[in-house]
Amino acid sequence: MKQPTDTPITVTAANRPELEERLEAAESAARNLALASGRREGILVTRHDHSTFTVDLDSTIPFGLTIESEQWHR
Repeated sequence: MKQPTDTPITVTAANRPELEERLEAAESAARNLALASGRREGILVTRHDHSTFTVDLDSTIPFGLTIESEQWHR
């Protein structure tokens, strides 16, 4: 996965193992962005459907914490 230079990071995958790997990489990249930019924000992972997520920095979430959200209505 290419290292993103900004958020949100969109993550899609065809299967569960691939999804978990990509989400972990995106969360790590977001954390590194927060550190490098001095933003010191937490991470919000939002599920949009069964295979699409976004990983974003959020100023309402304390640094070092990751919160999950769901915008997918089954």
